[in-house]
Amino acid sequence: MWRAFSTHFSAVTNILFNDVHLTAPVDPKVSPPEPKKYLAIWDTGATNSVITSRVANDLGLQPITKIQTHGVHGAQTVNGYLVHIHLPNKTRFLFVQVTEAQSLSGNFDVLIGMDIITKGDFAVTHHGGKTCMSFRMPPSHEIDFVKELQENPPPPAGANRQQRRDWERKHKRH
Repeated sequence: MWRAFSTHFSAVTNILFNDVHLTAPVDPKVSPPEPKKYLAIWDTGATNSVITSRVANDLGLQPITKIQTHGVHGAQTVNGYLVHIHLPNKTRFLFVQVTEAQSLSGNFDVLIGMDIITKGDFAVTHHGGKTCMSFRMPPSHEIDFVKELQENPPPPAGANRQQRRDWERKHKRH
């Protein structure tokens, strides 16, 4: 099933975030608990997703393993948990192994890493001075800005109004 969501920001931002919902993993035969809402940061520099200690306690999670992590502050061994992650587009990722952090900067409780991001297409644009983050599943097609410009080049730099109109008419852009 195709699913997508976009998060629109009122200005250009260098921090991509939105609400996600998490639950503790449960047996599919048992009715699942109500998902709890948390603020998540999306981080393409993170290999895996992370939850804070507060989330682990809030969901009543028990560690399933110890994981060696490597970050800007060096290596450390942390708890690993399984969670169900629910994105805004109603896509669920079941039994995701996440690592625990005491806290995340910016009051975030969840970090969405490349383990989730690589399951779909992820794009960030800044048109009109506003950031838009979009995610869709399953992956649909390649987004290639170089190919797009080669197939549909922009008007010449420094073109006056008439030259621009002529160019738009020739290239059918409006």
